[in-house]
Parts: sequence; structure tokens; C-alpha cells
Amino acid sequence: MNPIQWQPIIILCYTKYRQTIGASFMKKLCKEDDESRRNKGFPASLTVREIWKDNLGSYNQDEVAPLAIDFFQNKKGYIKQRSDGRISLTETGRQHCSDPDIDFMLP
Repeated sequence: MNPIQWQPIIILCYTKYRQTIGASFMKKLCKEDDESRRNKGFPASLTVREIWKDNLGSYNQDEVAPLAIDFFQNKKGYIKQRSDGRISLTETGRQHCSDPDIDFMLP
């Protein structure tokens, strides 16, 4: 295969990674938020490590997490990162928890 033939495969893989990371990040927050609100009566607030472990461990947290946080906080308004680094859903984010994975694709 010449390099030109590889290009669609590389683009497809990159697209899938962007979707997987974004959807996994948001679905973990949504799940934890829902459970916390039902069981404890208040929204969940997670560290990046709590979101990443068992969920996104195959991706480099130090490189990818800041991109996800920037996208979901500053571009979408779905999350809020507090000064202590903990992350929680905004009301807008909560309204999108049932969206399909494709809607959480990182840019």
C-alpha cells in the first residue's frame, strides 16, 4: 500500500478516537452525576483521574484531558472545572447526557 492509500484509514482511526474519548469522558460524568444526585442528593464532582481510570486509560491523560476539558467547558458549556481541579456537569451538560456518542466528538 502506498502512503496515499493509508490516509483514509488514518483519518477514520483519528475520528473514532475523538468520538470515543469525548463520549467516554461525558458518559462517565453523566453516570456518576446521575448516581450521586439519586443516592446523595447532590451532583457529582470528579477529578480528572477519576474520569480517566477504568474509562480512558489507554489514552494519555496529560495530553488529552486538557483538550477534552477545554472543549466541553469553553466551547460546549457542558462542564465546569473548579479551582481545585474537580469537574462537574452544568445543567446544560446534564441535558445532553442521553445524546448519541457522535455528538460528543472532540474537534
